[in-house]
Amino acid sequence: MLETQLQELNQNISSLIQIMQKAYSQEVDVQAHAYREAKAIEVEPAEAAPAPAAASAPTPATEPATNLSADDVRVLILDIVKKGGRDAAVRLLGQFGVSTAPELKAEQYSAFMDAGRKVLAEA
Repeated sequence: MLETQLQELNQNISSLIQIMQKAYSQEVDVQAHAYREAKAIEVEPAEAAPAPAAASAPTPATEPATNLSADDVRVLILDIVKKGGRDAAVRLLGQFGVSTAPELKAEQYSAFMDAGRKVLAEA
C-alpha cells in the first residue's frame, strides 16, 4: 500500500514538473519573440512616417552619454512595445530618422531614451 502511494506521488510530481517546464518554455518563447521584434522593428512602407527635416530632428547631445548602450535602447523599445504597442515604437524610431534600433547612433541614445521615457509615461 505504501509503495502504491509512493508510485502515485512520484507520477504526480513528474506530471507537475512536465507542466511547469512546458509553461516556462512557452513564457520564454513569448519573451524571445518580443525581444526579437523590438530588436529589429522594421517600418513597412505604408506605416513609414514622413522623413523629418534635418532641422526638426532631435539634436543629439554634443557628447554621447557613456553609460548608455544599444542594449539599454533595446530594453526601452521592448517596454514601449509591451505597454504602448508596436506602432508607438515605430513612431519613436521614426522621430529619430531610423527604422530599426541598430540604426541609432550612440550620440542619439540619450535623447532617444528621454523621448522613450515620455512615450512610456503616456502609455
